[in-house]
Amino acid sequence: MRKWRHSLSKGNLKAKEKVVQQKGRQRQMVQPHFKNDWQSSKALKFVTFTSVPFLLYALAFASGYEPLIQPLTPGSWDKASDAGQHIFSNFPLWCLHASCASLYICSTLLQFNFPGTLRRHASLHRVSGYVFLMCGGCLSVTGLVMAPRSEFPGFAAPCLALSVLWLGCGGMALWTIKRRLVTAHEKWVVRTMAAGYASILSRPAIAFVHFLTDSTYRDSGTPGLWLAMIVAMTSSELLLKHLELQVRSQELAVTESEGPTDRLAHAIDPQEVRTSK
Repeated sequence: MRKWRHSLSKGNLKAKEKVVQQKGRQRQMVQPHFKNDWQSSKALKFVTFTSVPFLLYALAFASGYEPLIQPLTPGSWDKASDAGQHIFSNFPLWCLHASCASLYICSTLLQFNFPGTLRRHASLHRVSGYVFLMCGGCLSVTGLVMAPRSEFPGFAAPCLALSVLWLGCGGMALWTIKRRLVTAHEKWVVRTMAAGYASILSRPAIAFVHFLTDSTYRDSGTPGLWLAMIVAMTSSELLLKHLELQVRSQELAVTESEGPTDRLAHAIDPQEVRTSK
């Protein structure tokens, strides 16, 4: 009888261990990384691809071709006589800024739209991530230097805020991945991307302020950038909140599905065997 009871106890422990392993596998399956969820959304993929026209815009400045650059400046839209002079007087810095912007957009498109490729090639993911961070850091610094020379009056204040915001988010993204905090890292990457996209969003935001207030393009630059920053960062936080709720709902569904399995694991209880004896 003791041997029979011991075999039942041993079998019960094995059954419980098997259930624990099944729970672990199920939780791993339903805890997708924030970045992968973000990439799987068609609407949010569309957001990343909106940077493609801005990539062409940045390449035009990086080319250094003056007849192509001058019509793209805000002063030319206002038909100002000095349109583009602030660019040509600081041309090497502008070329560096535009070149970094082009690489930044390319690395962003790779990071957020090809998750399968990056999972298969970890080194590509790492290199692309470092390009993303280094180019973004260079954009933040060069943007700060060029802001006082901008055609937009009072542009230094929002540029300073955007640079500090990007450097803070980018620094946290790097700090978390160095400590292997993957989920936290991916959240900060989303925030970093949003801060960078505020600069892209500022172009249509400036046009929106221009038509809304009937002011010049130059006078619309500063409020347009503030508006773009608010929209971009608020949208990123709403996205992260949505992903957290999505993961919690999936975890709840798995927990509810574990009920019958747990009951089977506890079907043979050594305490019941002792009582029946």
